[in-house]
Amino acid sequence: MPGRLAQTFLDLMAMRLPSVALRHEPGPPLTFLVPAKHLEVGDLRVYDSGDELIIDFGNLTHSHFAPYYHQHLPEEERLTEAATAAVEYVGDVLSDNRVVRVVFRDGVWSAATIFPRAAYVASSRQVGEKDFVWSGPLT
Repeated sequence: MPGRLAQTFLDLMAMRLPSVALRHEPGPPLTFLVPAKHLEVGDLRVYDSGDELIIDFGNLTHSHFAPYYHQHLPEEERLTEAATAAVEYVGDVLSDNRVVRVVFRDGVWSAATIFPRAAYVASSRQVGEKDFVWSGPLT
């Protein structure tokens, strides 16, 4: 059974991104999955850790969405803010509006940075780096 944050996330997903079919995996931890659009990227997974949502952008990187990032707000609003940020992030990822730049050292994943597609400049990529969106690698 989803916690309060995960349930808020699911409710907002149903309202804002109704075409996205999240597959439920019981866990632990409780996980919601969108199957990969490109094998090199991997599945999008949303983990309910209890006090935060952790979203894997495939096998490339992950992000945290937590009410404790919004301490200035009342508790219910913190849940809504964290869930809203997670839903917006998922929407951006699935619409290819987020780029992950992965650094490879000796052919092995070393680090990753994620940024908005609008800020993407292919020419800034360095040797050993590769860029991805949900649909796959950017060339």
